[in-house]
Amino acid sequence: MGLRILIVDDSMVMRMMVQRNLRLAGFTLDKVIEAADGEDALKKFNAAEIDAVLSDLHMPKMDGYELARRIRQIPASTPILLITAEGSQAKIEDAVKAGVNAYLNKPPTPEELTSKLQQILPVK
Repeated sequence: MGLRILIVDDSMVMRMMVQRNLRLAGFTLDKVIEAADGEDALKKFNAAEIDAVLSDLHMPKMDGYELARRIRQIPASTPILLITAEGSQAKIEDAVKAGVNAYLNKPPTPEELTSKLQQILPVK
């Protein structure tokens, strides 16, 4: 069975790149849901069964930190991978406090996506 992934980024190009890199990494994707901001992502998360959320940090309406906090308040244990251009230690610590499981710098390679997703996805 393939993964059901929610990809959240205000850049359509980045969403397409992440999806392409997941496929290049060998992941079978049953369903890819895209959102351009945190508010839309939260609505889509609540409306579907999702195996993992891959989210940008800086987006309009709701950033990646707030999206992670709201997902954790549901409560949901769905793995959240934050993908951003800001990789400072302070940002990583803030992400972990918000409920993010892992962190990658943009743009992630297929190998980096594979490594992080294998770390955070439950074994099926």
